[in-house]
Amino acid sequence: MAAPHVAGVAALALSRKLPGKYSPSALRSHILASGRAFPSTAGLTATGRVVNAYRASDVVAPVAAAPDRFTLRPGSRIGTSTGTALVRWPAATDDLTGVISYAIRRFGPTGWSTLGTGIKPTSKIIASTITFAKSYRFSVTATDLVANVSLPAETVIKACLYGDATSLAAYSSGWSTVASSGASGGKVHVTTRRGASVTLSFTGRGVSIVSPTGPTRGSYRVYLDGVYAATVSERSSSAISRVVTYSVPWSTSGAHKLKLVVVGTAGHPRVDVDAFVVIR
Repeated sequence: MAAPHVAGVAALALSRKLPGKYSPSALRSHILASGRAFPSTAGLTATGRVVNAYRASDVVAPVAAAPDRFTLRPGSRIGTSTGTALVRWPAATDDLTGVISYAIRRFGPTGWSTLGTGIKPTSKIIASTITFAKSYRFSVTATDLVANVSLPAETVIKACLYGDATSLAAYSSGWSTVASSGASGGKVHVTTRRGASVTLSFTGRGVSIVSPTGPTRGSYRVYLDGVYAATVSERSSSAISRVVTYSVPWSTSGAHKLKLVVVGTAGHPRVDVDAFVVIR
């Protein structure tokens, strides 16, 4: 009695695939693998499953979306030439059974490496150590419920580290330069003046502010393209250098202005700027 049902499922699967795409052995394997687990038949049948027409008819791979948001991890510390990037990507699409996992690989100065496999659809984010001024290609694939795998979707990025005195930054009055052995470039811009500001003009798809933090540090406000975005505190219980105190990604690259305005926190108004990281 099973043979007509299986033949019908095979025909249904073939009807959704280009002619000749499945060999008989491949079609058999697909139908067996797409069956639903049926514990009461375990040990009595070859697979312990029952044929499932809905799953078997899902013979089309998902369509993955390329990673589209990149920034440094807030609260992390950068090294002299490296940082921890957060890589995000949109949800893939699938015609029937749905995406159950992602895999992401990276191509960089040392070749290909796998950053993660079996990543749940609710995540779509992964961390990766990157070297500044080096190009990286991030490649995402999606897998659906019956193990169809998408083609890779890729994006190439480069993270550029700019010191506090970069020509991209315009400081208001009230700032001074102080030597700091822990700073990324050996010095920082410092102010205690309320309302003192610095504006970074850049083109990119992500930007981060790098600052030292400590018990005497205060807060600053961030404005993105003229719109208030956040208030950030540089205060911490102990002194820490090269901290990513603020980060923001965009889904596409574009021209932006990031403005930092000192709050003038009572009792600890000092704000330091060590560096900026722009991801293109």
